[in-house]
Amino acid sequence: MSEKFLNTERKKGKISRTTELAELVKKAIPKFDFKKNPATKTFQAIRIKVNEELLEIEQVLPAAFEALEKNGRLAVISFHSLEDRIIKNFIKDKLNTDTVPKKIPIIQKQIKSTPIKVIQKLQTPSEGEVLKNKRSRSSKLRVIEKISEEG
Repeated sequence: MSEKFLNTERKKGKISRTTELAELVKKAIPKFDFKKNPATKTFQAIRIKVNEELLEIEQVLPAAFEALEKNGRLAVISFHSLEDRIIKNFIKDKLNTDTVPKKIPIIQKQIKSTPIKVIQKLQTPSEGEVLKNKRSRSSKLRVIEKISEEG
């Protein structure tokens, strides 16, 4: 982005409407994907930050898991990679039990078992679902089951 462009835009004054911000982003960011407005990611980033969405996910996952009874299932849908990474890491942490070095002699009973089981592989929408609802294109469904009260 050129210094001249920034100075010109700053002289126009305060941005008071979302359409003004969208136009400014459109001018500043080259359009790589012709199907999407370049301001989409900017507005998404602002929404995520203002609503503290990632923090909410980090807090609700352990609480939701704790609320599950044995054999209860937790299904979580994410809509972008930042959310999905948090969910994936939460599941990965629950699957990882005691890490014991390979040559240490221990008996099976001493190894802590995982408190969850992954019910299905990552589920994404079919082409038909995306045609019916284009907003579903980025969604990812992950389902786990609580198999023990530990963890």
